[in-house]
Amino acid sequence: MCLTYYYNIGLVKILQVASGNFFSTYGGGQVYVKNIVDEMMRQQCSLIIFSFLDDSNGIEKRNYRGIDLYEIKNVERSELQQLIQAIQPDIIHAHSQKALMCTIGQALHIPVIVTSHHGGIVCPAGTLLNFKDEICNVSVSHTNCLPCVLRNIRSGKYWYPFMKQLSMEQYISLGEKLQAKPFIPFITPIGQSALYINCKQKEWQSIVEGCTRMIAPCHAIKEAMIRNGLDKKKIIIITRWRN
Repeated sequence: MCLTYYYNIGLVKILQVASGNFFSTYGGGQVYVKNIVDEMMRQQCSLIIFSFLDDSNGIEKRNYRGIDLYEIKNVERSELQQLIQAIQPDIIHAHSQKALMCTIGQALHIPVIVTSHHGGIVCPAGTLLNFKDEICNVSVSHTNCLPCVLRNIRSGKYWYPFMKQLSMEQYISLGEKLQAKPFIPFITPIGQSALYINCKQKEWQSIVEGCTRMIAPCHAIKEAMIRNGLDKKKIIIITRWRN
């Protein structure tokens, strides 16, 4: 589908937030974003790119075919918000760091378009499948998601009968305590499962409150978003590009 479906091409400055390292060809998300950027450049859009890396600290400005590309490393939210305020984009298009971009966009009164590449945007287990490998049809909660999250951890399904006896508050407290400890294989991810579900819920709530439009890749993900509080009027389904 033509990009003009959701942009007034040529009339706005667009901040494209890449899915990880913009120059990486590992993973469909990175290739997808690069193809979008290349096509929008061909259509003579005004663009800026953010590429998020984890290898060091700070922000480095680079150049990609004549447009500014900022490699964002480990920085505080306030520093990132100041940079976006200085750039003054008309639209933020977030392929990663979605909750963060929605929060900053809301604070700066900048519309934020979010592209969901898969069900992990709302599903703590990342698959939108339940523990029976069926399409999930329940809302995100500690009770509903714990068996799925534990199943994704080696030996986790065997721990489920014991871990489900803990209240959500007890389990989150355990996860927070483990954060301060060195990583222990199996124990740390199992002990932090409730904390992870809670963090995913908070991230999703930031997206619900802050996104202007959501691009979903299929109807199942759209329904999961609506089930978890996103206004259906915000959602556009784009399953493939048309020439």
